[in-house]
Amino acid sequence: MHLSNSVQTSSGSQEKQRSTAKSQYWVFGLIMLIATFVLFYELGARTLNNWDEAIYAQVSKEIVNSGDWLTLHWGYAPWYHKPPLFMWMTALLYRLFEVNEFWARAASALSGLGVVGVAYLISQRLYGRLTAVFSVGVLLTNFSFVHYARFGTTDVTLALFIFISIYAYLRAVAGAHRWWYLAWFAMASALMTKGVAGLIVPIAILTALLVDRQLWPTLRLKTFWRGSLVAALIVLPWHGIALYQHGQAFVDQYFLYHVVERSTNGIEGNEGGPAFYFLKLGKKFFPWVWLLPMAFALQIKEQIQEQIKKSSSASSLGQNQTPGQSSRILLVLVLVVLGGFTLVGTKLEWYVVPCYPVFAIWIGHLITQAIRYRYSASFVSLLVVAAAVCVLAPQRVTFLSPPAQMAVAGFGLVGLTAISGYFLRFAKGYQAVSLVLCGVLVLAGVREIRGLYLEVPSPVAALAESASQSANPNNEELIVVSLSEDLYMPTALFYSNRPIRWVRSVNDLETVTEGEAVLAEEDIELLSRQYEFQVFSKADDLAYGKISKRG
Repeated sequence: MHLSNSVQTSSGSQEKQRSTAKSQYWVFGLIMLIATFVLFYELGARTLNNWDEAIYAQVSKEIVNSGDWLTLHWGYAPWYHKPPLFMWMTALLYRLFEVNEFWARAASALSGLGVVGVAYLISQRLYGRLTAVFSVGVLLTNFSFVHYARFGTTDVTLALFIFISIYAYLRAVAGAHRWWYLAWFAMASALMTKGVAGLIVPIAILTALLVDRQLWPTLRLKTFWRGSLVAALIVLPWHGIALYQHGQAFVDQYFLYHVVERSTNGIEGNEGGPAFYFLKLGKKFFPWVWLLPMAFALQIKEQIQEQIKKSSSASSLGQNQTPGQSSRILLVLVLVVLGGFTLVGTKLEWYVVPCYPVFAIWIGHLITQAIRYRYSASFVSLLVVAAAVCVLAPQRVTFLSPPAQMAVAGFGLVGLTAISGYFLRFAKGYQAVSLVLCGVLVLAGVREIRGLYLEVPSPVAALAESASQSANPNNEELIVVSLSEDLYMPTALFYSNRPIRWVRSVNDLETVTEGEAVLAEEDIELLSRQYEFQVFSKADDLAYGKISKRG
């Protein structure tokens, strides 16, 4: 009889485990489906942005056109600015499908989808499934993350490899040492995506191992060193070939300019003070940024608590690793990224993209604490921030007049107070209130990202596309004249499929006798004494046509 009951209990336990696992798969699948919509909807609607996005798209296109996968080219000349992995990914998508805006951005969007998935897994491992769900909700309503995931540049791909490394690290320090192979593979891929910026994750991991007193035991593992050999086999061949083929030119651009000069000086006018990235967070991480101080404080508090009881709970995860020690890697990563790029001379807001998934996990954990513990500091902070957002969000709606903004803010506060008061009457009402408060922040985040799906036409791209269709058997240069308006060459290069001559002063035109050009209509009048201009097509206040020197 007892044996029968034991068998039934075991069978019931297994059935419950299978049911739980099945529900987890469904939740994860639904989240990834939502993320796919957020990141891929209307991905190709906008024309490519000037500079980085258009440059990477063109470099990838020239790989396909030339068949040269080792030496990157931009504007039909060798280009040594970045490692090739991101451009290889994009070129492969071009080969499989076609060259257009969607596929120019698809590698970044796929990377963003991967970041969402890995962030979910990390958050679930550290804090549980509820926190993982909230973390993804924060991440997918974060303007900066969604923007750069839908932007055809290397930063979200770098973030993907960083977080794959972090997840593999968490598995490895918990005792599954074979995960060091994946950690090293992802670290090498980060280096092949964005060069020296890929050192962020090995620095963070080694620092965390040192702080947790796990560095020496880890250095004694064969899997750790074998994984490092795999990384070397990924990183060294391309760099060695490039150095052998291009010598000093490669060193000057790849190392001296884009590492040394970028680190010590604000190149190309990209400068900022010590508060640069914190100010950007305030603008681009709305509304979640207001929860970040409390979420950070919660992390510090938990780290201190774990440190205090470390000796009694060290064996709970094996390998002398406690939950607090595991989550410490995220804190170390943020300090390395924010601290490192604050010290670097060149300041660009997308440098701190790897911080956003960490912030989302921290805030997701805070929301979970608010739901679980009535009138906790987490609950109070969520309530205060939601009320503040009701006031601040209408002020960010530019088409509303100040009186209308005040009216909307007042209505939101009254509604939030009424709903909160109603639910707080019940024993578990604070949980419903927490969800309502979280919903307010999600709606504010959705309003922030909605502009990313609007089509923004580019007159330069439209005219350059017209130039690509003209009879031009010798692939002659297209002249881009930037006098009265700032017209840049990267977008024109991608859409025209022709070499670009970028003219930024009247003197630059002196050697031009005849050719096709894109310029502002105002510049046609400005140059009318020296040049005749035959207009082929117009877009906004720009024109494309044939320019000829008089006399």
